[in-house]
Amino acid sequence: MAVVLLLAACTSETKEKPQEQSTTEQEVIAMSENLLGKWQGVIDTPQMPLEVILNLQKDSGTLTVPAQGLSDFPFESVKYDEHQLNITIDLAGTLIKITGTLENNEINATFTQNGQTFPLLLKPFIEATVTYDELVVPVAGGTLKVALQMPDEPTGELVIIHAGSGPTNKDGNTIGSGKNDSLKMLAEDLALQGIASVRFDKRGIGENTALIKKEQELRFNHYVNDVAAIINYMKQDERFTSIHLIGHSEGALIMTLAAQENEIASLTLLAGAGRPVDELLIEQLTANLPPTLLAESKTA
Repeated sequence: MAVVLLLAACTSETKEKPQEQSTTEQEVIAMSENLLGKWQGVIDTPQMPLEVILNLQKDSGTLTVPAQGLSDFPFESVKYDEHQLNITIDLAGTLIKITGTLENNEINATFTQNGQTFPLLLKPFIEATVTYDELVVPVAGGTLKVALQMPDEPTGELVIIHAGSGPTNKDGNTIGSGKNDSLKMLAEDLALQGIASVRFDKRGIGENTALIKKEQELRFNHYVNDVAAIINYMKQDERFTSIHLIGHSEGALIMTLAAQENEIASLTLLAGAGRPVDELLIEQLTANLPPTLLAESKTA
């Protein structure tokens, strides 16, 4: 708003400019400098918690939603009033409003979209320590970002790790189910044993959200083919003498199919299905769907 006031002053008479400029300066001074910088929090929606990161500047800012692959999306406007803030974001025609108050080094805020308002507690952003190398692997429809965890004393062995079903990222964290870092810890422990590993956000998740344009076009073979692409890519790296596969839950089935079509040294399945997948799906859907949708799913 300071910019708007400043532009308005240009249309007034010269003698009025100092007064307008003074008002603008007072507004800037009234803003708490402690609001500026990066903040992170979780939108507490009924479906699932959603992590967001806000980068607040004096007259601008950005929104990042890691789980949805949204990075540094610019605000439409941001207003400050001492310890309070008011943000508007135009996201593909959808208006988002974030309002909050700075208290005890936290911003107690609300997130409003499509007429629904959810609580949002923002805390100072803590930059995660990156202990892996980022690689980009060519796959169908684009490129897949993967994390290569290298040991200090490599044995030449490389493990490719695949997460389970749902919106689960490369660290083993599923949106709405908390943070456990299971696959991250697995990769780091393998590195202590001298074994390198590759893990990644599945297509449509996190860093690889852009690989899915329409969810209904996603097929199971896309996951299998992504693993095959990683295998072929890593075989070109002379640092590695053998490639191994580890799959968790749904990832166990994906890795089993990938192992049938690619030359690998070993296959490890973690909590894989011991029954036909259609039986498992019906069992899971029975516990979560109303009768009408359950009947429709059985005939789809």
